[in-house]
Amino acid sequence: MAAKHNPLSFQINVEKFGSASEEDKRGTNLMRPNTTFFADGVKRFAKNPVAMVAFVFIFLLVLAVIILPFVYPYKFDDNLYNLYDAAGSAAGKASFNYIKPFEFNDIERQAMANGRYVCPHIFGTDANGHDYFIRVIVGARTSLLVAFFAANIVLIIGGTLA
Repeated sequence: MAAKHNPLSFQINVEKFGSASEEDKRGTNLMRPNTTFFADGVKRFAKNPVAMVAFVFIFLLVLAVIILPFVYPYKFDDNLYNLYDAAGSAAGKASFNYIKPFEFNDIERQAMANGRYVCPHIFGTDANGHDYFIRVIVGARTSLLVAFFAANIVLIIGGTLA
């Protein structure tokens, strides 16, 4: 007489567990390999063209913010009339105020005529003779640092509460 099967029993029916057939064994080889959560996220990220364009833009921005202050000839707090020895006169100081982008004033043209390299002012200058471009780069560096620390604080708080 066959034993009745009780669905709420904790006894294991050994007859249900058998060897895998050859077809089942071949099917396991066709399955995709295991992946981690991070690797799956990177793969999905790489397939998204908008995300890749944004990543390249942010990467280039971060690279520019790190490298440009070291190679750009003007510094954040440089007054241009001090760099070109404008004799400290009021006319010399005023000539560096509000230079338009990619233009030079008379003192810079004289320096170029004497063989000195003068870098153009990409964004122009302000009322005090400061180059706008380096100020934008330093401001972007500050903004990115604030965003980085804010994201890390949110990550730490979220990680501890989750």
